[in-house]
Amino acid sequence: AMAHHFSSLADVVKAAAEHIKDKRLADSRRRFSKLENLQTRELHIQALWIHWEWLLTKEATAYYELREVSRTDKALRKVMSKISAQFDAEVRAIIGELFPEIELDPESLKLSEDLLQYLFEGMAMDYRLMGRTKKGKQKVERLINYVGETIGTIWGATK
Repeated sequence: AMAHHFSSLADVVKAAAEHIKDKRLADSRRRFSKLENLQTRELHIQALWIHWEWLLTKEATAYYELREVSRTDKALRKVMSKISAQFDAEVRAIIGELFPEIELDPESLKLSEDLLQYLFEGMAMDYRLMGRTKKGKQKVERLINYVGETIGTIWGATK
């Protein structure tokens, strides 16, 4: 029904992905602004829960489906790659603005971003596919607590 508004499939994907990105950024800013200081492991874990909760939203599912569709189409892959890079940069800016006390060297920042992205996306896929069971929730809680400790070490948590 909306096809006449777009000149190509890449334009449709771009519009959808940008809409999702903008919603996620606004939500991230709202949620992260509730955390006062990320220098304690408890708050690292709270930040990880914020990230996890977003991964279970319908917008996250739509975003990852758009990424999946783009894997076999060069034009779509270019669109999604650009939007993903924009999102990552904007989230870094939000975190830097809200939590200026975090000063990571570029390698530590990249390490923590990669760890969180690949682990959490895999966890979310498993959680959605295998059912939201009590055992699944316990597994997620255990992993988020463990990752909170690991990220706390990378980020230099004091408690």
